[in-house]
Formats: sequence, structure tokens, C-alpha cells
Amino acid sequence: MQVLIVDDAPEILSQLSRHLISLGHIVVTATNGVEAVTAYQANCPDLIIMDVDMPEMDGYQAAARIRHLDVERWVPILFLSSNTDDSERAKGLEAGGDDYLGKPVNVFLLNNKIMALRRITDMQDQVTRYARELQTNLEHNRDERVLARYLLDHIIRQDKEEPDLVRSWVSPAQHFSGDVVMTARTPGNELNVLLADATGHGLSAAISVIPVIESFYSMTEKGFTLTSIVRELNHKIKHLLPIDRFVAAVIISIDYTNQTIRVWNGGAPDVFFVADSGEILRAWPSAHPALGILSDEEFDNTPQYFQWEDVGSIFMCSDGLPEAEDEDKKPFTMAQVKNLLTRPYDKGRFQLIKDTLAAHIEGVQQQDDISLVDIRCGEPLRWTSLIKDTQNIQATANNNHSRWRLSLSLGAEEIKQLDALPLIMNWLDQLNIGAHHRGQAFLVLGELFNNALDHGLLRLDSRFKQDPNGFEQYINLREKRLDALADCTVEVELERFHVEAQERLRIRVQDSGPGFDYRNIIAKYEASDKQFSGRGILLVKQLCLSLEYTDKGNEATAVYQLSK
Repeated sequence: MQVLIVDDAPEILSQLSRHLISLGHIVVTATNGVEAVTAYQANCPDLIIMDVDMPEMDGYQAAARIRHLDVERWVPILFLSSNTDDSERAKGLEAGGDDYLGKPVNVFLLNNKIMALRRITDMQDQVTRYARELQTNLEHNRDERVLARYLLDHIIRQDKEEPDLVRSWVSPAQHFSGDVVMTARTPGNELNVLLADATGHGLSAAISVIPVIESFYSMTEKGFTLTSIVRELNHKIKHLLPIDRFVAAVIISIDYTNQTIRVWNGGAPDVFFVADSGEILRAWPSAHPALGILSDEEFDNTPQYFQWEDVGSIFMCSDGLPEAEDEDKKPFTMAQVKNLLTRPYDKGRFQLIKDTLAAHIEGVQQQDDISLVDIRCGEPLRWTSLIKDTQNIQATANNNHSRWRLSLSLGAEEIKQLDALPLIMNWLDQLNIGAHHRGQAFLVLGELFNNALDHGLLRLDSRFKQDPNGFEQYINLREKRLDALADCTVEVELERFHVEAQERLRIRVQDSGPGFDYRNIIAKYEASDKQFSGRGILLVKQLCLSLEYTDKGNEATAVYQLSK
């Protein structure tokens, strides 16, 4: 070590210097407190042996001055004095000293004290090194947290929120939440809502849910069905995350025009449809494992269905809500949640649950993220509200009256396995159909395609849809007949052409079935707008310049105007 020896007695300086040099130390000397401070600043010694009684500045003053000059670095100070009573020792420790040695100096005792102080110095150096490393890591961690927060906040798209229909609240257990709530619209104007709850909490949980986010947004916007979205999310999470990581999720698709709800619940608490009166009309318990647990072959993407008549709301939450504990470790429970949901709508059930939970936990730090979602299901949208004002919209690009035609023929296996509409819409996007016409073209194509499948091939009767139980029977029968489908085709043909400088899109859909009575369906709906059957055909007629069926009804051709 480099040792600073301070004493106004030359013989003591000489004796201690020779002894410490013989032990292999480097020695610096000073004869009073002022010189000691200067020597300390110049040499940064590892140990100071300081006499107490000295001229100009005594040892206590010099020690205090050194401690004041260097607050970050600790250097042990060993005082030398002939006065070693308790009061003097206390005075030395108060001045910043670390030990005391009486005069005359006992060399054996001095050696032991130096070794003890050396061990303390080494430990202090290690602590200082660890502290610097920790500070560096904290700074890096802070920078990474800032970047992660920025990315997560921008990945979850704020522009897709539906404040008039969806209220959500997420309370993270740490800086980051493994719970996310997302909303997005399909080209056909259905609302998709996803509540995802990744394993654990904090940054690792937040990272685990990232694969879900972009897939949910992109597939919804391209028009993929809920079943296709769920299957893709499971595949992606299973492929990307470690075996002990998975994502509990509820995915809901709401068709406000037909008042229908599709719910897929994998590993989340019960989801409820609650009428404004407070009556729970439907509960959807978890019917599947969480996303990322089962392989593609084992995975079941079948949703549950519901058709509402009474105005109400859908409530769902992550398991952090019923498991939230008070200071006595008592959980909030789903029974408490259900009790609060039975309050009338005007009592503000969403806020009531939040306030009751806050009173329950009373600031207790929770071990899991908490989330709550309220989705409003009000009066059905009039199908005319889906029609956008295109009177003053020009086509995205005229392309000198570009013309093209594409056709697709699907057999039974392709109909069962492919989500055909998003595939076709992707072609339209790349063929310059224009973003403002995309949604309406999707509605037209979707209605014609679904009519061809449901009525032409599967021979389903839309009158089933007239009551909630009938709607579920309709869906179950559809799945059964679709599974047995064989020896059939659906042909889709799209053609862009022009008539007197006007760009138009011809959409033709033909099925190999015996046809259906489209005239009767239209007549029934025109007689009563409360009918669920026939709405789509009337919507197509309103959107398009023309809609023509063959006599049997198994071929439909619609012409949609792309420009003035």
C-alpha cells in the first residue's frame, strides 16, 4: 500500500517509515496537518497514520478536512496519540478516524491493525467497484426501460381505440404490464377486441405479448376471421416463446349490424354479457387452454356465439383482478365481480368495480397485472350506416383506365381450410383498388361469398337467426355441414373495367349448389327491417350500381363504381 505518515517528531517519522518500507509499502511523509492535506491530494494514499498533536493543524482537523475533500473514496485513518482514553478515542472517531494506536508505538500491534485495515480497504474497494458497476447497469437498465416503454406504447396503436364503445383499464404490477387490451375494425366494420395476459409480470411479460399485437392488428385489418386470428396467434406464441411462457387471452368479434358476438376464451376468467338492468344474460368460461400451450394439431379455435336482443355490455378481466389481495391476503374473487355487475347500468359498473377494488387492496403492492374491459353492445347499427359517402371521392389512380381480371376456383377442401376473403382483398390492395373503396368492396364480396357458401352449398335457412337460440343452432348446423362438405366449388371472379371514363369493379360469385330463393329473402326483409335474413343482399344493392342473380340464385354479379 501507499501509506501517508504524519507526525511532527522526526524520529517517529523515520522509525515508522523504515518499518513500513521493510514490509514492502510505499511511504509518503508530512510533519503537520496542513502538509498532510496537501500530500493526500497529491498522492491519494491507501492508508493514513496520523499523529494527533501537531502544530498549525492537528490530526483531528486534518482528518476532518480530508474527509470533506474526498467524500466518494474511503481511506482508513489510524490516529497516533499518547492519550488513549475513551473520550479521546471518541473525539478521533468523530473527526473521521477509523482506529487508534497509543504511543510509544507497538510495532506488532501496528502490523495487525494495518492488516485489518487493509482487509477493510480491499472490501471497500470491492464494494465501490460493485457500486460503480451497479450504477452503470442501472443507467443501462433505465435507458432500456425508456426504449422498451416507447416501443410498447407505439406498438399498441392508440389510433385504433374505440372510446365510445370500449373502456379499458390496465394496472401493471411493475413498470411494464403483461396485460394488453387492443381493438381493431375489420374491413366489414366488425369490432375485434383482444385482452391478452402473458405469464408473469414486468418487462419479460410485456415482451411475451408483443407477438400477439401486430398479428392481431394486421389480420383484423385484412379481414381474417376470428378463428384464423386465434390459430395464428397460438402458432406464433408456441413457436417464439419458451415452453414455460404462454398467453391467456380473450378474443371477441362483434357484429353490431346483426347483433352477434363471437368469443374465444383461452385461460382467462369468465366473460359476461350483462343487460342494462343488471341481469347476466350470458357467461363465457374458459373453454380452451392459453395460447402457446398446444401444438397446431391439438389446438381448437372454435369460438362461442351469442346474439343479443337486450342492450348491454360485455365485461372481461385478467386473473389479476379476482386474485388481487388485501393486506390480510384475502382475494377480491370473481363472486365479488359478479355481484358488482348485477348493478343497473346507470350505476356505472365499470367505475364501481375499479373503486371497490381500490378500497379492497388499499395500496397493497399486487403480484400480478390487473385489467378490466367493458364493451358496449347497444342498439344495432342500421345497415345503411356502413355505406360511406363516395360521391366526392376520386379513385386513387386512374392508371389510364387500367383493366385486369382475376379468378379463383375453390373446391371443398379449400373452402374448409382457406380464409379466402383476406386473400382476395390482399390482391385488391396490390392492384390499386384504393383504400377508401376497400371496406365497401369487402362488404360486397363477403356477402356474396357467404351467401354462396351458406345458402348455395350448405343449404342453411337464415330464419334460424331470428332468435338468440336459433342463431346458435344456425352456427352449429353450419359447422356440421361444412365439415361434411364434398364435391362442390365456389368461383370468384373480379374484373376492373371502364365505361365512359368511369372505373368499375365487377364481382361475380358462383357456387355449384342448386341455388336459393333470393327474391323471397329480399321481400321478407323489405317488409320488416327487424329481419336478420336478407340484410346483406340489400346492403350490396345499396353499395353497387347493380346486382343481378341467375334464376336459381347460385350466381350473383355485382358492379361497384370506383370513380365518378
